[in-house]
Amino acid sequence: MFYKDLNHLDRIDWDAVAAGDFRHPLTKEGKQAEFLVYKAFPWSLVRWIGIYNRTMAERAMQALHDANHQPLVSVEAEWYY
Repeated sequence: MFYKDLNHLDRIDWDAVAAGDFRHPLTKEGKQAEFLVYKAFPWSLVRWIGIYNRTMAERAMQALHDANHQPLVSVEAEWYY
């Protein structure tokens, strides 16, 4: 399913999104969510960047070094599967 209205957030399978084990096809389907943005998204709204490992976190921090807005960058390996 595709939704384009914030009023439809209640239609998302939040149990699937929160699941750590998504081998079941329905859970897998429910977890496959994308946040698509049309034309632009304010960088200032990004608060946190989760990175898989320390090497990539260091690269991200280096890339953000001179940015006016610098969201938190942290290693969050458990977010990845």
